[in-house]
Amino acid sequence: MKWWQKLSLGLIFILAFAVRIWNVWGQPTFISDEASIGYNAYSILKTGKDEWGKFLPLTFKSFGEYKLPVYIYTVVPSIAIFGLNEFSVRFPSVLFGSLTVLVTFFLVKELFASDNVGLISALLLAISPWHIQASRMALEANLGLFITILAALLLFKAKKNSKFYWPSFFFFVLSFYTYNSCRIFAPVFLLIYFLIQRKDIRIKNIIKPMILGLVLILPIICSGFVGSRQRLYKVGIFSDPGIVNQINQGRGECFKNYPKAFCVLRYNRPLTYAQVFIKNYLSHFSFGFLFLRGSGFSQYNVPNQGVLYFWELPFLIWGLIYWLKSKKEFLILLSWLLIAPLANSLTGTAHPVRAILMLPVFQILSATGIFSSFVFFLERKYFKFLYLVLLSLIILVSFAGFVIKYFIYYPIPAEWNWQMGYLELYQKLEVQEAKYEKIYISKFYGEPHIFYLFYRKFDPSKYQSGEEVERYDREDQWSNVDRIGKYFFVQEPGKISLKPGEILAEPLQEFSFAGGISESLEYRDGRIAFLLLTNEKK
Repeated sequence: MKWWQKLSLGLIFILAFAVRIWNVWGQPTFISDEASIGYNAYSILKTGKDEWGKFLPLTFKSFGEYKLPVYIYTVVPSIAIFGLNEFSVRFPSVLFGSLTVLVTFFLVKELFASDNVGLISALLLAISPWHIQASRMALEANLGLFITILAALLLFKAKKNSKFYWPSFFFFVLSFYTYNSCRIFAPVFLLIYFLIQRKDIRIKNIIKPMILGLVLILPIICSGFVGSRQRLYKVGIFSDPGIVNQINQGRGECFKNYPKAFCVLRYNRPLTYAQVFIKNYLSHFSFGFLFLRGSGFSQYNVPNQGVLYFWELPFLIWGLIYWLKSKKEFLILLSWLLIAPLANSLTGTAHPVRAILMLPVFQILSATGIFSSFVFFLERKYFKFLYLVLLSLIILVSFAGFVIKYFIYYPIPAEWNWQMGYLELYQKLEVQEAKYEKIYISKFYGEPHIFYLFYRKFDPSKYQSGEEVERYDREDQWSNVDRIGKYFFVQEPGKISLKPGEILAEPLQEFSFAGGISESLEYRDGRIAFLLLTNEKK
């Protein structure tokens, strides 16, 4: 690398880190999954056990969805340094998200032997709306992406030096313990990679590292892939009752006009599941998701903006055409891109978080298009300078537009989706709680108990013991927490008849109480987040 390339890489990393860490403690607002990660890490730090009392678990029961452990364990030292707060829970994601930008540079350099394409790829990932938003939340997916890219980098290096197979297989296995999508991506990608490189790889060099990988993955196999299985059971297409209803309705209409045998062949579970899976899979490559609207999940992407910049489209096409000339490298990139959405297609349509493993392929292809187009214009001296200026302006303006939209305009209308208000609610109730015997909190926004545990830094030992705690597992395998001390978390606050010495916090949408309104907590746009209700008239 030349000095200016090293300087450029350093500046790109600083940019990536800055845009990911700026006000990360306040925006986006904390959500229940993040609070759960933080409290479980806090519990591990204080007791060595998770919130349910399990010692150093390989899956964290949490709300009943069984979170994978690696991100939670990375949060433990962060909490030890910074304390239990939003910043400490998100800092590992910021750090590894920024490091992903660096690792992407070295990945491209190793695979394509091009520092320049690597630098452009790193820059595009640094300013990627998709990756920036993922790196500003406590997401297992973001760490899973970093580990996957690092494992792939070491795998590519092993082609020249077989000793790199050892750390490569280790990190691929570690990805199994980090994010569920990696459990499909890693084995399929490895299989295809070795098929592509079969003439250049000596089998004896990968046998021992592969055995190590299988040994390290045994705990997951022995547990029956519990995290993945529970997650798929709760959000997968195979548990969607709407699909069964669709089959029954289709058969009912079909029976009116066609033979029964034909209708059974036309409307059945295997065929319908396959159709839904294919539809979900193709949605990841739709123009709307990539360039126009993004997904419908406003928690994870700015509304009405694609996960990629619109100007990347021509360079993506140019990059694809360019790499067609390099058969093996093209197949490796293409297989990465095509494998990445498989896991999420089992759960639903394109989702910015669950499809995050599609990064950084889009950026690599775009970077290739940018660099090869620049080389093309180098031979036309009158256009070279103009091309550079125009392209730089387009990139700068689009990035600035995203930053303004994300940091200034997006937070206010998105506050409801981000479960904003719990910090202010529990701060207010902490001051007043001595006046009340019972404090009721509505479950309208999700899981209010986890915010109580997090913001009050509730003693993990006391919570694990079950003292003054009411919680149980429902039939659908989700876990319910209904009481912690004098705090009661209720599903139907309208059924509560408040007595003297009791207070209820509920959203305006549920308001049906005839008593007095003590106070209200508002979002920044003036909408009411919580009403504090008593039976005392003002």
